[in-house]
Amino acid sequence: MALRIRSQADFGAGLLIVVVALAFLIVGASLPQGTALEMGAGYFPRQIAWLALAVGFLVLIRSIRREGPPLFRFRWRPLAATVCAVLAFAGLIEGLGLVLAAPIALGIAALGSPGLSIRHFLILAGIVTAATALLFVQLLGLTIPLLPRG
Repeated sequence: MALRIRSQADFGAGLLIVVVALAFLIVGASLPQGTALEMGAGYFPRQIAWLALAVGFLVLIRSIRREGPPLFRFRWRPLAATVCAVLAFAGLIEGLGLVLAAPIALGIAALGSPGLSIRHFLILAGIVTAATALLFVQLLGLTIPLLPRG
């Protein structure tokens, strides 16, 4: 029996509310709490975070039921391709320069999207590389090598 949800939008909203509320509880944990009569800096934000956490769980519980579309399946391929592309770019930029490192990183990222044609990839790689060089090297004046060091 698979877990099913009524609405992916409700599920996503509930999950977002829960994550934000937990983040506020964690970040605000170091603030002085005080009491209801003598409130510290963290008293009111903590109460609001607990209320948001309860609302988020209610939205999550309401969105889950036995009938409806199956719960989304997490897709690892796009995440792994993006992380590998960022790491490859960081490792290649100094040695190969921006003109070669950017298309290689984009090629690795494109592996996460199998529907991308080679023609569209080449157009995208050219536009992104040119825009990146224009923005970071020409307009912002960063010292990023454009070509391999020889």
